[in-house]
Amino acid sequence: MKMVAVHRLVEHQTVTRGDAFAYVDANRALTYRELNSRANAVARALIAAGLKRGGIVAIRMERSASLLIALLGTLKAGGAYSLIKDAAWPEGAAIAEDDGGQDQRYRIVDLSKPLDGDVAPSPNLPILTRGSEVACVLVAQSGAPPVLIPHATIAALHGAPVLPVVCWAGADGPFDMWLALMSGATLTATETPYMKTAA
Repeated sequence: MKMVAVHRLVEHQTVTRGDAFAYVDANRALTYRELNSRANAVARALIAAGLKRGGIVAIRMERSASLLIALLGTLKAGGAYSLIKDAAWPEGAAIAEDDGGQDQRYRIVDLSKPLDGDVAPSPNLPILTRGSEVACVLVAQSGAPPVLIPHATIAALHGAPVLPVVCWAGADGPFDMWLALMSGATLTATETPYMKTAA
């Protein structure tokens, strides 16, 4: 059976390439195993904070290992993510709350421990995700309706030719990031001293 959930394809890389670098930059390096463990911890923290399957997590972070972990953790928790660029928005992650009104409310979630603290290995979450479920919500600056991107659309990139090291451009999707991680490549945001080791 073909895997259509983005995070399941990344989890598969953890099984086959656990000690390989998933992400490197000038300050940090993460193996696929470390990325998966931290993302599992983020997923559990989001669920404990009230995230329901199909819920949206708004995330404002710089392109970094922490952003990568938060995005993957959101998908593992059964949620969809929306990247926020508004500097007035608090840095970190917030869960959208449905209060039945027209104004969307958000609850800030502290992810500092799973992102940067000690994290014990834990099993992947047994949340079923279908290809038709939303993985990413792209919000237009112009006020146009948001674009909902399902898992199947991103997972369809799996199998495309990928270089061993992929530079993360930081696009809203971010499709370049998922393409690299689903394929077992090393993602980088900058030229780093780790590049020779990871190649």
